[in-house]
Amino acid sequence: MRSWLAVLLIVLGFCSTAEAAERRVALLIGNQDYPASVGRLVNTHADVSRMAEALNVVGFEVSSALDADDDAMETALQDFEARISSLTEAGDQVIAFFYYSGHGASMSVDGETQNFLIPAKEDIPNAGALERKGMKVNSLLRGFSLTDAHAFFVLLDACRDEMSTGFTKSANKGATRVEQRRGMWVAYATSPGATTPDDGLFSTIVAEEILKPGKLAEYSLLDAVKKIAVQRSFSGQPIMAPGLLPDGICFAGCRKSEEEVVWEGALKHGTFEGFKFYLDLYSNGRFAIQARDRLSRLTSLREEQDWTRLSALNSVGGFMLYIEQYPSGSYVAEARAKIVDLQETKPAMVSAANPDRWRPWNQIEDDVWYSANSLDLYQSVLKEVSFEYLQEAADGGDPRAARLVGWAFMDSSSERQTDYPMAFRYLTQACDEHEPGGCVNLGNLYYDGRGVTEDRSKTFEYYEIACRMGNFIGCGNLGLAYFYGWGVEPDVKTAGQYFVQACDGGYLRACADLDSVYHRNASWVDINYLNEKLELSCEAGDVGSCVNVGNHYRDGMGGQRNDQRAVELYKLGCTDEKTNGCTNLAYMYQTGRGVEPDLEEAFRIYLMACENNNWGACYSVSNYYQTGTGVERNERKAREIIDFSCDGLDDETCVSAADSLWHSSRQFTLKQAATEILQDLCKRDVTSACGHLKNHGTPI
Repeated sequence: MRSWLAVLLIVLGFCSTAEAAERRVALLIGNQDYPASVGRLVNTHADVSRMAEALNVVGFEVSSALDADDDAMETALQDFEARISSLTEAGDQVIAFFYYSGHGASMSVDGETQNFLIPAKEDIPNAGALERKGMKVNSLLRGFSLTDAHAFFVLLDACRDEMSTGFTKSANKGATRVEQRRGMWVAYATSPGATTPDDGLFSTIVAEEILKPGKLAEYSLLDAVKKIAVQRSFSGQPIMAPGLLPDGICFAGCRKSEEEVVWEGALKHGTFEGFKFYLDLYSNGRFAIQARDRLSRLTSLREEQDWTRLSALNSVGGFMLYIEQYPSGSYVAEARAKIVDLQETKPAMVSAANPDRWRPWNQIEDDVWYSANSLDLYQSVLKEVSFEYLQEAADGGDPRAARLVGWAFMDSSSERQTDYPMAFRYLTQACDEHEPGGCVNLGNLYYDGRGVTEDRSKTFEYYEIACRMGNFIGCGNLGLAYFYGWGVEPDVKTAGQYFVQACDGGYLRACADLDSVYHRNASWVDINYLNEKLELSCEAGDVGSCVNVGNHYRDGMGGQRNDQRAVELYKLGCTDEKTNGCTNLAYMYQTGRGVEPDLEEAFRIYLMACENNNWGACYSVSNYYQTGTGVERNERKAREIIDFSCDGLDDETCVSAADSLWHSSRQFTLKQAATEILQDLCKRDVTSACGHLKNHGTPI
């Protein structure tokens, strides 16, 4: 236990330990009260106020001096250095910050160019006065380096272009380049020998960058310098002398905000789901414009996939669905031409009794009809005819029409009012007329008792009939019946044979189901065959197959451990619909398997899965918020997220969420919570909940 705890403290508690001993101190000087020989300034006090506000927010103890003459500047600096030294002697780790806003100049002293900060109220008519009264920057930095501060940031917002002196050629407005010093980050607001306007731009941008969380301090300042440079002339560019800083110093904390974590994750993976997820959470967020632009570009990739799927139907409705989804798509012209070709053979729509009436559902090839998504088939048909027309055809004896009408009455995704008795009537008609899709859906009705008395033996019977008719979905479901014992004695090997038949026939879900057989009876299934089939199914878009074969590579099943390939597959399997791929991917980032360890990325992925009702992922998100892992610590959110409840959810959504929690969680308490929810729903006659309890082997 001790070694495990030590690792946990290193991973989760290191930053807390460092922060407890860290002290942040800052000195800000703003001089604007200069005599005419130097040139009065107007914005330096505002610069100091702006910087003080930002530094206070990120935990600095700030001291300020305004319009300090040479004695006041010297006193302020001595007090500042003494404060730093007292803290370091007490064992604190000090982060020091010095900011100067005012006039500056450079000139040659004994053959060496020196930079000077000019005190307020001092008359500097010539180079001699500058050398006597000005503060040498090299001496300043040397004094800072003797304080033993852990890191020192020095920002010199000088010189101002209003300065007017009678200096000789050896004196120049502006400053020369500063030597790099280890542990010290130095920046000038302008290039050597140049001037910069008294406009507050430098302090404004630096203050903004300081407040941004999740960035190392040197990157915050580097980004500030870049933004300033864009708005300055070529001769007035800011310069830096960035000495090597210790690791892990961030002004506003190294933990990014939740929005930044989500956005950076979306950028990292570049997927449609990632950018959509960001916009779902932050429709008006900081990166919303970029997210919409990326989403627009990725839409073209989805268009290719939808075109492949819908054009395979070779129906007017399928092509019309494509045009509706992509009115300016790449294949619109081709889709319209296909519609014209198909309509040339289309007879007039007359009564159902006319055998020559137009039946677009009968134009779809058998191999597509038996394996296509029912929703795609239904929607494509309704692009050409009305539901009433389809129902009239079913009433006239058309078995395919009866299958679609029956499915529409049993499935809410058809957007029709659910009517199980009507579904049973039409599906029975379809099955009796040798339409296997009708038999499959009849088996589904009997499985969970929708409109009929639950009868798993009839479920088995109808799946068997559909499979014998050549319907591969029926064969896949028959495999499930043998696997779980629905109306038949469980027989894992027979289940595997039907899964193979369905998988080889193009029913992708069966390929993923075959994986269950492998885990139950590994000696029977050839792992190489299984991985090959799962890879093919994954490529074809079945995300469950992506996740399953990823698990094989992750766990080294069959001697083929490949963490990098597992990560690639989990990325393909991480969608809104299949969040197990997301949780597995998050685990890989959390543990550093196949990728560099990245707790922020792990948090982002767990959060995405949680937002899509994966309650096991929600448990991980809660832990991350509780410990401050990968995100800013937030105990309130930690409590809110793990407080699983079905309040506000309809029964079926609650069933789905509870079942997801049961399957995804390794925590007994969470499994028990999911079981209790399902049991409560089952007692209220929500039959799908009862079915899940049976599958879990839990008493109802």
